[in-house]
Amino acid sequence: MSSKPSLRNALIALVVWVVITIGGGLLQAGGPSSLDGLVSGGIVWAIPLAALFLLVTYRGKWDQLGLSTSGSWREARPVVIAVALLLVLAVANGLPASSVLIFLAINSLAVGISEELAFRGVALRALRGTYPVRRAVLISAIAFGAVHSLNAIVTGDLAGAVTQSIFAIGMGMWAASIRVRTGSLSLPILLHGLWDLALFIALHGPVGSPLLLVASLSAIIFAVGLGVWGWRSVSTATAS
Repeated sequence: MSSKPSLRNALIALVVWVVITIGGGLLQAGGPSSLDGLVSGGIVWAIPLAALFLLVTYRGKWDQLGLSTSGSWREARPVVIAVALLLVLAVANGLPASSVLIFLAINSLAVGISEELAFRGVALRALRGTYPVRRAVLISAIAFGAVHSLNAIVTGDLAGAVTQSIFAIGMGMWAASIRVRTGSLSLPILLHGLWDLALFIALHGPVGSPLLLVASLSAIIFAVGLGVWGWRSVSTATAS
């Protein structure tokens, strides 16, 4: 990395990012709302606005965040396979109306961009300037999970938010490992967006269907398994 980033500045940027994301979501919804209802009812403008804030704040340093390079799919093969399987299960369970599907796709991509910029871009970059790579990956994943617990402010569902935060730690591990091993943020962004899209589509399928149960269990297994894979695969990685 070309220069040692400031962990303090990264933390400030992340706090502002959280305020924009959570506060903007609350304002748009007019109060607590289910996450599914929020992302399927229209574009959640706070998400791209939070990403734009980070892009402006770190202008001139996009290459250091991993935005100027493209990674090899071979480095992310287990995640690619898992995401493909989740998408197949979700689609097989039934697609929502086209208007809903469009909003789910737009919001999923926006979440992938915004959250990857925040945690595998800004946070991981700063942490790697202070800690060994494996510790940096772990801290960034725990922070990613902890922030997801704040979704309870938007949804009013604390138990659901805590559960989501636990799964997010696994996602944070595999996304960070791809970022470190390839030096690129593009693959984590795309795979994150497709992962979320698969889960949102599955949630819109018939309630209680066997495929929904299989998709849900698969997501749990993949999150944990890929998290372990990501943690073990990092070790001495030296990508930017």
